[in-house]
Amino acid sequence: MLSLLTITAVLALASTTTALPASQCRCTDPTAACWPNAAEWNRLNATVGGKLIAVTPPAASCHEGDAGDAACADEIHNQFDSAWRINQPGAMQNMNWESPNPLQTCLPTANATTPCFQGAVPVLAVNATSASDVQAAIVFAGEYNLRLSVRSTGHDYQGRSTAVGSLLVWVRHMDVPVVHDEKFVPEGCSGEGVTAVTAGPGTSNVELVQANGAAGVAVGTGAGTTVSVSGGLITSGGHSPLSRKLGLATQNVLELEVVTADGKLLIANRCQNQDLFWALRGGGGGTFGVVTRTTLRTYPSLPVATTLLQLVPPTAAALDAFFNDWVEAQASLAASGWAGYFYIGLNFMAVAYLNPGAESAEAANATFAPVWAAIEKHGMNSHGFPGVFSGTRWFPTYQDWYSVVIGPPSASPGAHVSSRLFDASLLENNASAVASTLLAVRPSNGNPVIGHLVGAGAIGSEFAAEETSLNPAWRTSPLHVVVTNSWED
Repeated sequence: MLSLLTITAVLALASTTTALPASQCRCTDPTAACWPNAAEWNRLNATVGGKLIAVTPPAASCHEGDAGDAACADEIHNQFDSAWRINQPGAMQNMNWESPNPLQTCLPTANATTPCFQGAVPVLAVNATSASDVQAAIVFAGEYNLRLSVRSTGHDYQGRSTAVGSLLVWVRHMDVPVVHDEKFVPEGCSGEGVTAVTAGPGTSNVELVQANGAAGVAVGTGAGTTVSVSGGLITSGGHSPLSRKLGLATQNVLELEVVTADGKLLIANRCQNQDLFWALRGGGGGTFGVVTRTTLRTYPSLPVATTLLQLVPPTAAALDAFFNDWVEAQASLAASGWAGYFYIGLNFMAVAYLNPGAESAEAANATFAPVWAAIEKHGMNSHGFPGVFSGTRWFPTYQDWYSVVIGPPSASPGAHVSSRLFDASLLENNASAVASTLLAVRPSNGNPVIGHLVGAGAIGSEFAAEETSLNPAWRTSPLHVVVTNSWED
């Protein structure tokens, strides 16, 4: 249990956080009269079985007078390790979200005597391992008018899973085993069951992909290894390398267990709490409740052909000309079953495309012909991915492909992020305008524009529009483009 002394120490650090303006309705200042006292926090701690924990910035140990201690060395060594960061309650994958402004930082490379600020790191957290822990945290936050933040892995480009002066519901350690079902029927429903997998908010994408591979099934749940299966992925859309073939993760949700803002634990599916079920599937992460269990429809395991390329142009003009041909080829590639990701910078381009369900590398490669022709036409120099391969290769299962092609991502210092969906009609009728636009918005610092050929396909043809609250543009837009730029400070 957190002692009164421990809580007092945490609140002393948190008092260096910039409080929200008084006009805000939540109590976010640990020094204010509205903030629960130590005895009240200990009451919550007893309710959740000793799982209330102090949350400090990951680099706090580097500012405690001895920047050479083991904890500080561990932080410096792992600060860009995404797998390490998902297990730190104060860490985000994009580190800029830990600090609301440049004057509220706690950096691992700073001088040990430099002040460490709590910043946007939550003050305390309930390290939830059950739905009842989540309920207790939500009820307590409501009782004391506290700001609540919810996080599993911290994989959020917009920083929505952390908040200044908040109580964190940390669901990374929710004890929900991954279970596969041959004939799943949602609670309260009748009829013939379907194959499904159930997982909790602590399950990461790579963990689910591995479990699905062992069970001989597949479902699209993102590309990133640190994505939480039950977080923003399933509540915001959830595109993946398989979404054009199998639909978005949101569309494959069969049932959700969720704790709502009043602390109630509900089951939402097509037969009960239907309005909540509709809203959760597309309405955004953390908006309508905390999802504590997710059941997704699964499909038989399928083979995958993939093409990996790193392209270096002879001139900048050659890169621009090739990219125009590349964008013009997207409509035919999509029609041939291709999906995947490309990166276009000022002087390079990289491609990681796959064709789910392809019978062979040769069959898939034949439909990639427009790209091979453009590479030769513009004199592009093709290299392989370091440690992987170049060209086209076939894998017997999606899990096999994932384990080779998708490596662990690095955490990021953070960036401005903007994205757009491009409708199929643009790719079919005005591809040159799309290409010139994407070339024009490349950041001058060399950051690439990132294209995701992950929309439309089965998203629009296999699922009814009214089933979810998903942005309808996903149904007709094959291409999702992300533009990033570094922070100035």
